[in-house]
Amino acid sequence: MSDLATRAPASVSGRSPTAVHRPESLEALAALVRSRDGGTLLPVGGGTRLELGNAPTRPFALVELSAAVRGEILHEAPDLTVVVPATATIAEVNRVLAAEDQWLPLDPPHPELATIGGVLAVGAGGPLRSRHGLPRDLVLGMSVLRADGELVKAGGRVVKNVTGYDLMRLWCGSLGTLGIITEVALRVLPMQSTVDLEVSFVQLDRALALAERLYRGDLRAHVLSLSRIDGEWRMF
Repeated sequence: MSDLATRAPASVSGRSPTAVHRPESLEALAALVRSRDGGTLLPVGGGTRLELGNAPTRPFALVELSAAVRGEILHEAPDLTVVVPATATIAEVNRVLAAEDQWLPLDPPHPELATIGGVLAVGAGGPLRSRHGLPRDLVLGMSVLRADGELVKAGGRVVKNVTGYDLMRLWCGSLGTLGIITEVALRVLPMQSTVDLEVSFVQLDRALALAERLYRGDLRAHVLSLSRIDGEWRMF
């Protein structure tokens, strides 16, 4: 597991925590959640998106998850699935998948820091969502530690699984308010060969016209980005 997410932030939305908890096991984490006595706990994985959501309105404590939520990355290449602990980073998972020419189409900022659990908790990916959907669309199963300290599961580890309520879509994007994500089963994709292209324009309307042609033509770009750099428009 990565040791990148081992230091809690000094503040969240300008407010300092009253304490920082570092449970060493899932059992210790569950005990901490059960004993919070009405207090507010803020789980921290990679700590890259803590600015999202409402700022704490009362005293709160941070809970670092890197030691408590651990496990192996279990890749089932023939099934195009992977089961990962929630503290595994996007980069770690993709390094494992790359050995079998597969990948996870999630591209949040700072993939070396951003954890699977954190990306799902905030429900926000990157530009790849325009082609591959939101992070929740890749989820097959999930384990979550509820506020009462009970570990619950939904979904499974295979693609064809439609039994029961889809609690996973409820948990994704809940910002940890409905529980702490501990393990996730995801579907992955075969790795594709890609080519990076860059075109420069003086006038914005010509750049937009080309972007429109690419969008309507038989060419599916993974990402199409238009930026103003050094006095000209550049399309990537």
